[in-house]
Amino acid sequence: MAGSNGKKIIFLHVPKAGGTTLTDVIVRNYPSEKIYTLAGTRQAMIDFMELPADKINSYDCVQGHMGFGFHRLFESKVRYLTLLRDHVNRLISFIYS
Repeated sequence: MAGSNGKKIIFLHVPKAGGTTLTDVIVRNYPSEKIYTLAGTRQAMIDFMELPADKINSYDCVQGHMGFGFHRLFESKVRYLTLLRDHVNRLISFIYS
């Protein structure tokens, strides 16, 4: 992941689509100080956007429930990553959780 090749990622976590598993993979592959996790609230997104540019650029991975567009905050190229799930199975998962 980023530690070895310098590429940054933004993981858009779609609820009930397997994202928790991918979060575990990210945590095992990035140093904790290189990961920023958004709580999914509007205020959490604002808090991240208000960080100084050098702090934002120090992260190799931003993950959480957020919308598209955070790549604009980074000076280098960023790749997006997300998991999608069959919409019927996702709905069933919402109902039974």
